[in-house]
Amino acid sequence: MTTYLFVSDIHSNIKTLKELEHKVPEWNDPNTHIVFCGDYIDGFIQKADEGLETLRFVKDLCDSGKASALLGNHDDWLKDALLLKRNTLLNWLQCGGQTTWAAWQKALYANNNQNGSTKIKVNYHNPRPIASASDIYKLIVDLGYEDIIDWVVQLPLSLSFGQILAVHAGFDLTKPLTKQDDNTRLWIRDSYFIDQIDAYEVHEDFIDKTIVSGHTPNQCLSDSPIYPKTNHGEVISIIKDGFPDRYLIDAGSNGNPTRPCEQLNILLLNEDGSLIRSELIQSM
Repeated sequence: MTTYLFVSDIHSNIKTLKELEHKVPEWNDPNTHIVFCGDYIDGFIQKADEGLETLRFVKDLCDSGKASALLGNHDDWLKDALLLKRNTLLNWLQCGGQTTWAAWQKALYANNNQNGSTKIKVNYHNPRPIASASDIYKLIVDLGYEDIIDWVVQLPLSLSFGQILAVHAGFDLTKPLTKQDDNTRLWIRDSYFIDQIDAYEVHEDFIDKTIVSGHTPNQCLSDSPIYPKTNHGEVISIIKDGFPDRYLIDAGSNGNPTRPCEQLNILLLNEDGSLIRSELIQSM
């Protein structure tokens, strides 16, 4: 029987991601399928092209059949840039894109100096602003990550595994799965994990289901009276009669602007949605 291991909101934290292979015994179990719930890029602290390295790491696992991956809202901004769309570029820049752009420029600058490349060298200490989506596309190609482009743009917004539904942010529990729009699955927050409806309003598509999502760092939920005040990013479970079981797994990776937050949650479920275990994995 297949078991499912969920990880979400890595945000360029390739260090902790790679450590999971050694710290999580189930990672290498042939009966375990890994599911990534989106947001591979951006993050407050990035040294170079760690976001792109994270994307390639996840892509390689998916290509091998060991894993499946979803699109997150930050990845969606990257997707728009790769499709040369301009309308969301400013939103991305204001919500992590500027840090990412500077880090990728730094990586290109270092690569060019090391390899003696004749490509245009970028001054990392004074990076030029993103002028267009095509700038991002070219930068990714110049860094040698052209292979991830087609993969990113085809990532789904939700997937099902037995009784489990995986999504980046959540669902509108009053609507059928076929009526869930992109914005909801990428962005929903309070109305998904703080119930504002009665059990009889939950659509039948979600009855007896287990939903796994990320998107909102669990530390942010500690301000709510219904969640633990001492939460440091650990998995939060919402188990309530008449509602689907919900697991929130965003550990706040790379979400602190003043110090690294090198941690990720793993959540392990059976195919029927029953819990095996969860763990907050922290890098030393």
